[in-house]
Amino acid sequence: MQIRMLIKHMVMAARNILRNKRRTTLTLMSIIVGLVGVSLLDGFIHYSLWGLRETIIKNGLGHIQVAASQQYFDEGDMDPYPFMLKDYEKISKKLRSIPEVAHVIPVIHSAGVLSFQGHTETVMVSALPSNLSSKLLNFRTIIKGRDITDDDAHGVLLGSGLAKKLGVVPGKVISLITSTKGGSVNSIELEVLGISQSGITLVDDAALQMNLTAAQELMLSNEVPLLLVFLEKTEQTNAVMAQMNNTLLPRLAKKTNQPLVAKPWSELSDYYKQANTAYSMVLFVAKMVMLVVTIFVIANTMSMAVFERMREIGTLRAVGSTRWNIVSLFLFEGLIIGVIGGILGILIGIGFCELINLFGGINLPPQPGMTTPITILFKPEISSLMQSVFITVITAMLGAVTPALRAAKFRIANILRYV
Repeated sequence: MQIRMLIKHMVMAARNILRNKRRTTLTLMSIIVGLVGVSLLDGFIHYSLWGLRETIIKNGLGHIQVAASQQYFDEGDMDPYPFMLKDYEKISKKLRSIPEVAHVIPVIHSAGVLSFQGHTETVMVSALPSNLSSKLLNFRTIIKGRDITDDDAHGVLLGSGLAKKLGVVPGKVISLITSTKGGSVNSIELEVLGISQSGITLVDDAALQMNLTAAQELMLSNEVPLLLVFLEKTEQTNAVMAQMNNTLLPRLAKKTNQPLVAKPWSELSDYYKQANTAYSMVLFVAKMVMLVVTIFVIANTMSMAVFERMREIGTLRAVGSTRWNIVSLFLFEGLIIGVIGGILGILIGIGFCELINLFGGINLPPQPGMTTPITILFKPEISSLMQSVFITVITAMLGAVTPALRAAKFRIANILRYV
């Protein structure tokens, strides 16, 4: 009986919505316009975060990093020697046995001093097998010269900002000075093969990339402190991390007699964390604005409907409808408007996103902290859009609450005398 009554009220609510088509259309348009704006913003934010995530990962961070100590992630870039991995090749082989793992790259990050014609600059050295780095670090662009290969034992790439500060061009020979495992200082002559650009200013101003064998020669060590794990897909990171921490790394730690720690890219990049927090706050504020607008639009529509249908409400009460029946009638009207407006708004919003993407996106100048212009596409996330629809439906019903309660409170006799 209750279900039949609810269905009856929903049918009545649908008919009532169609009674004033102009007002209903204006109400729906207000909701749709708000949701189209939210969809575009959602698409912009999620595409920007996706692009930033992939740029950071493929600029040398990797999906997962494996080291011999938690301390390495705080201190290892300046002094990697206390954290060298024992038998890193054996560890790499075991990590590559995980189906989702595409590559495992041994790498050395250290600080050094670069000297060229009397000028010196402090640099951050990244040393890894050159053939793998050129294939995996595909967000790195060679703007002058060429990339390093494994045959270029003493060849290097300099970041564009660093090369500009030193006045270095491809073909020049530079000196790199760094500390060794024993605490002494060593230097090596290196040929600049190319100038690279990552798009991130802080990286390009201090980056020096060299072959792993040359770095081990300079540092008088055959070990490495870090392994970069690249996966087939970034979305597999959490599952692979769980597998590593639960089974693989504890077993490897026992075999190599050293602790092993894995960290995902999401914990390693402070820049991404800050960007994600800022973008999430912008999207949250936009959804709250949409919520407030929807409440006021629905409340206004329902208030006008109440005063237009006073006699109708009185008649319903006179023939036995309870106050709850009257309230539920208006709530169903808000629900229907919210559902229709929410679905249409999201579908139109997705359509706009696809249309903009079809025409090549929107070109923007370099963002703060970046060195290259970017092209923005729109990649809305379905779960976030469904959340927007849910918020719209709930707020549409909330907007109908006050007018509905006002209609239910009137006395029958007073309503029937209303002209």
